[in-house]
Amino acid sequence: MQLQIMHKRRAVAPIIATLLMVAISVVGGILIFVFSQGFFQDTQIAAPTIENVEIWGYNATDRTTIGTHTGTEVAGAGAKNNKIADGEDFTVFIRNSGGGDTLISEVEVFGVKFTYNDGSGALATTAAKDWTMSTNGKDDCLCQIISAGQEATILIGWEEDVNGPLKVGRPITVKITTGAGATFTKQIVSGRDVG
Repeated sequence: MQLQIMHKRRAVAPIIATLLMVAISVVGGILIFVFSQGFFQDTQIAAPTIENVEIWGYNATDRTTIGTHTGTEVAGAGAKNNKIADGEDFTVFIRNSGGGDTLISEVEVFGVKFTYNDGSGALATTAAKDWTMSTNGKDDCLCQIISAGQEATILIGWEEDVNGPLKVGRPITVKITTGAGATFTKQIVSGRDVG
């Protein structure tokens, strides 16, 4: 009698069981997709921008006019006296080698921060211990932002009372800081024109 009872109880057919498992998996996958769809659309991971400012040249010659990165001359550099004296200027040529726009926030010479000239004066009339930047070598684009791949000239007005006279051959440490806090340093030589 026990053998007859066991034969009468039958399980679900293997094909039907397989179809039920596939259906449950599909429904579960659809539910997970619907709930997570908003998460994937709202979450956007921005690519990091790497700032890279290259100091590729400078003009720290002792003459009445100095050149910019475009080859144009800037008047008011000072008289020829074998040194960069009080109130005279020198230029640093930079290039944005990064992938996006870069804000030049600070310029330091020998560890002393120079003040940005907001453009109220012309590029050629930078006051002592001031700096300004031009992207085209002329006076009409006085700004602190340099685009990707763009070159610019930073004109630095020297104040002799801060660090003393800059005699020909003396190294000058220039440090440029971007808005994101990246710093780029170059040692240039007074009396030379490089780039």
